[in-house]
Amino acid sequence: MEVRTQIILRLLTSNYVVAQFPPSWRPDTVHWHNKGVVSLTITPDEWSLICAEEEVPSGGVLERGWRLFEFVGPFAFNETGILSVVLSPLAKAGISIMAFSTYNTDYLMVKAENLTECVQVFDKTEFIMLELPSE
Repeated sequence: MEVRTQIILRLLTSNYVVAQFPPSWRPDTVHWHNKGVVSLTITPDEWSLICAEEEVPSGGVLERGWRLFEFVGPFAFNETGILSVVLSPLAKAGISIMAFSTYNTDYLMVKAENLTECVQVFDKTEFIMLELPSE
């Protein structure tokens, strides 16, 4: 297996929200068609939704103010250490995160108030490249 020498993280432009809904909740999935990154996780105890703040449905417990980095992939399932390489420097800096994965890639969320410090931490590494939106 080839070892990656560089991981590229793309910062998406929207602010994101993590929303919690009761198990009885049912989303209007048409609502998110072509609306950016949306992740819905269902457990027996809750439905957790991650989406752009402007797209969140009403009625949930909301944790607003997240910024989202996309790991530029795809990544093979047998590649190991992708998340830990990125998350370890953030943990050492005391920056709290939330992460989730899709079939092709991983996503990293940091609170908007920690974004500048997060970018500074990544800039100090030799193996994490950032793609930041133009201002």
